Amino acid sequence: MPLLRWLWSPYREAAATLLAAAESILVSPRPPWSSLAALILATVAAWFVYVPVHELLHALGCFATGGRVEELQIAPLYGGRLLERVFPFVRAAGEHAGRLSGFDTGGSDLTYLATDIAPYLLTIIGAVPLLSLARRRRSAILFGPGFVLIAAPLMSLVGDYFEMAGILVSRALAGITTATHADVLRCDDLVDLLAEFPARIPDHRIAWGLAILGTLLVACLLVTATLAATIAVGRRFAGERGGARAGGSGYGP
Repeated sequence: MPLLRWLWSPYREAAATLLAAAESILVSPRPPWSSLAALILATVAAWFVYVPVHELLHALGCFATGGRVEELQIAPLYGGRLLERVFPFVRAAGEHAGRLSGFDTGGSDLTYLATDIAPYLLTIIGAVPLLSLARRRRSAILFGPGFVLIAAPLMSLVGDYFEMAGILVSRALAGITTATHADVLRCDDLVDLLAEFPARIPDHRIAWGLAILGTLLVACLLVTATLAATIAVGRRFAGERGGARAGGSGYGP
């Protein structure tokens, strides 16, 4: 079906880009075990750098659209103790690797959405260019952050993306019904929401279960849209780079 192919296409292209970069590095003149170790180490290192950057971009998205940030929790393992000396709103604490636990959007859903989406602009802009360069240069150092960036939306499906979908769905429900539990969908942890479902939703549980399922489907569409934008930007980068090379700009291989 054309619709299913359209929905699947960003995932297929993202996977192809990722695998092409990994294959290029693994078939390099170095021993395979050495190349594989380099890929793993570069990816783990990129993850530890990405987590605090991701959380700080949430805060930046909130600030930039008129909101206030009161507390951003970053685990000590990810540099929380250092960052709390630099940023007055950072706390080296929390059960999660990082979480924007205290912020005020001033009642603006646009600010709320900007707060959630801000870190994924990094994916859209940087993931495919990094992986493409990693493939051409057989560079594990570039592969690591490229892998983390392109995987970030999928890893956040039941987190940030569920919360973004919850903003949209709860807003739609508010326009058609007087539902009292609509704000429960604005949750950045679907697993916690399901665990606390009986306490949070004391009545009409079937209807709200369907609402949660619908929110998850919207979250999937948002992830798909992010990957589609990521691939589109990557193609533009490849096109501009190809044009620049044809004009003799001096880009390396």
